[in-house]
Amino acid sequence: MDPITNKAIIGHIPAFLELWHKRPIKNNFGGCSSVHALYLYVTIKELGIKYVVESGVWKGQTSWLIEQLIGGPNMVRIEPRSDIVEYNPNGSMDAIGPAFDDFGNIDFPKLNADEWLIFVDDHVDAFTRLIQCKDKGFKHVLFDDNYPAVVEGKSSAKMIKERNELKSLKYYYSQPIGLNASDELIRKDIDKFGTHMEFPPIYSVMGEKTRWNDACGLYPTRQALFSPLSENGEDLWKDRKDYTWPVYFEIRHQ
Repeated sequence: MDPITNKAIIGHIPAFLELWHKRPIKNNFGGCSSVHALYLYVTIKELGIKYVVESGVWKGQTSWLIEQLIGGPNMVRIEPRSDIVEYNPNGSMDAIGPAFDDFGNIDFPKLNADEWLIFVDDHVDAFTRLIQCKDKGFKHVLFDDNYPAVVEGKSSAKMIKERNELKSLKYYYSQPIGLNASDELIRKDIDKFGTHMEFPPIYSVMGEKTRWNDACGLYPTRQALFSPLSENGEDLWKDRKDYTWPVYFEIRHQ
């Protein structure tokens, strides 16, 4: 059974939309749209998250959303570019711009893993991030993007699962990452890493084109929450084609 049900997601939509309409950044092109922001909102609410590490901030739209839910002092934000950040929460702990350091290099305090969420939108190899999260003792991880196998250059849980083969592991700024034998075995069968669930589209995307201009129906996709005839929220309908198979992981620690 999925850790977050469709019924729970639908139940959060009215409150999310009421909050989303107050967002400070109206043009967040290149960042998180309403569809994925909803899933971030739902994950924090459903899991009772108290602290969030945001790896990849962009303009700060999701920083604002997280702040509304848990407060700025309970956030850690990581972003190499300070020039693009428009919103800064009160009291957040930032590794941004000149203070940037990669998530993998940051030491976090001893923590209650049930209370923390790692929100990843940094275009770094997903498997690398999962290894780092496990090594640091984290349990809850949400990947904003979970690209299908056909999309090159970004290794994702979906890509790993569908291709079932090893890919080159590199940060987007070209730092090679090494794997040991057990890591490679896990990479071949990502189900062994822990429980994970791919969030569904809000509206059916069958017959639509992806951002890569191919048919959404080419890729295994969960059934949508609503059909196009049951429109539920202007922003969610408008942003429906921004859906990129966001995925939640609950890491198993043995």
